[in-house]
Amino acid sequence: MKCLDCGSSNYPDHFDVLEVDCNHCNHKFQTTLPTTIESRYQQGALDLGFSALGTWVRSIAAVASSPNALLLEECPSCKSVVTVPDTMPIQLSCQACGSVREFPIGEHAVDLIPEGNFSLEMRMGPGRYLDIRTHTDHRVVGLDDDASCPACDAPLPDFEGEHRCGSCDSLIVAWSRCGKRFFPGMVMTGHINRERLDGWYSLNEVHRLLEAPLSGMEPLMDLMGHIPKIIGCVGLILFTMVGGMFGLFWLLGMLD
Repeated sequence: MKCLDCGSSNYPDHFDVLEVDCNHCNHKFQTTLPTTIESRYQQGALDLGFSALGTWVRSIAAVASSPNALLLEECPSCKSVVTVPDTMPIQLSCQACGSVREFPIGEHAVDLIPEGNFSLEMRMGPGRYLDIRTHTDHRVVGLDDDASCPACDAPLPDFEGEHRCGSCDSLIVAWSRCGKRFFPGMVMTGHINRERLDGWYSLNEVHRLLEAPLSGMEPLMDLMGHIPKIIGCVGLILFTMVGGMFGLFWLLGMLD
């Protein structure tokens, strides 16, 4: 791509910094997008478990049913997924002369996809007996490529939104962006109330399977996800206190 003003091809590998207002909590933050069309992943997005999964499922379902929305970024304040219209302008500045070009974001950026895994082991009476292990396994193919069911490898028709595989009856969600088709999903093993799980499931199907047994458990799931951070903070406080005590004893010893 050449600059329309000076003819130079001296462009950076990222678009200009984008100022964003979260459409959930109005928090203002900045983000940058690569100029090369590539898949973008939010590492650890699902590590908090069911609550985080629900947030992403709702966002992905909204994009699948409304192709004019783009999953831009996870809000650093409220952790909701920020969506923007695919016509939203992004800018690119020439490093040679400083002139600025403007592009619609939907033609030059791919939706953010969640990455991560979580494990659940819970026995809390009838309807709440779970032992599952998950990890994300998203499938991405070109728009002109033949797509197969991620769960059973049967051929899939072209579709947007939700679709039931005619071979294995798996629920699949798909959307397209920048010449690619996306099938977000997870590999699950284990059981829910002794119903065996072993294979690939769309994120929407994972959420549906867990919704009833984990109903009302979202606050506990959030707390469990934050336990490692809480332990780390407590450890840092204790380390600081012990260090301060040793420093005080050393100072008193010097005064003696």
